[in-house]
Amino acid sequence: MSAFLSVEEMRFLRRHFSPRVIELGKNEIVYRQNLEEDAVLLLLDGLVYICTENEQFSRSILRFCRPGELFERSALLPARYGVSYLLAKSSGRIAVFSKTQLLRFFLTSPQWQQHLELLSGEKTYAYPFLLHQRSIRARLMHFFREETAVQHGQTIRL
Repeated sequence: MSAFLSVEEMRFLRRHFSPRVIELGKNEIVYRQNLEEDAVLLLLDGLVYICTENEQFSRSILRFCRPGELFERSALLPARYGVSYLLAKSSGRIAVFSKTQLLRFFLTSPQWQQHLELLSGEKTYAYPFLLHQRSIRARLMHFFREETAVQHGQTIRL
């Protein structure tokens, strides 16, 4: 089972749920407050960074999202960690779904139940942990730990 949706699965969801699609140009930003409360985002194409800025306007890239990846609005940090936003590294598109609708569909469709883990709250990342890492080595170790979980093994494809 993949941690990402296939092209066919993405087409199916877009056809049956008619999500709002956000077109992103290179370096365009989407802020947390511009998304619905129960939004689930599906990166259709392009590369998007989840970023945060502290009071001194120092940006940290927390992680990147790849096409076919589902993530919740809650993946963006609450205001107490600073400003949090999505930054398009390249032009792309994001589909915005209702979590309630997707969850109901995944629960009632046996072939889609394998993707329930993509919508579960278990997919939280240790953002505060990463934000406090000062060394490049610590950040790389955190990245590789996360990638082994995402790619289901010790071999990481970059």
